[in-house]
Amino acid sequence: AAGYNDGLVLVFNTSTGFAKPLIFRGHSDFVSHLDWSEDGEFLFTNAGVNQTKIFSISSGSEVGDAGGAKPCSYTRVMSEEVQGIYPKFMKDVNDINAIDVDQTSKLAVTGDDYGNVKLFDFPCTTAGSRAKRYIGHSAHVTNVR
Repeated sequence: AAGYNDGLVLVFNTSTGFAKPLIFRGHSDFVSHLDWSEDGEFLFTNAGVNQTKIFSISSGSEVGDAGGAKPCSYTRVMSEEVQGIYPKFMKDVNDINAIDVDQTSKLAVTGDDYGNVKLFDFPCTTAGSRAKRYIGHSAHVTNVR
């Protein structure tokens, strides 16, 4: 799957030689993060204007929820489970660039525009959740694992 600056999400099928991708529309801004569900049926997405969407691969359309399906990775910086990674008065949601959740689903690590790496309990649903902050980068932290 690939997200684009125009808000489109394309899902390519390797068994057909990438010939005809499944196209999802609905985001009004650049697509920033994508996560597959564990069963491969759903694609969870974020876009730059604080949009989150869930797309069903079998129906080829946006759905309201994933029916309990869980993501197999966690790179989306916007969702109910991670609202707490944002300070209470942060104005730009795009200041947090990356997140990853550990394999036990107990910890989340973020990287932001201020050179910070922060470690949170996961899930963290309350704005301004407590975190352990690590400093040392002189600019944006663009990815974490």
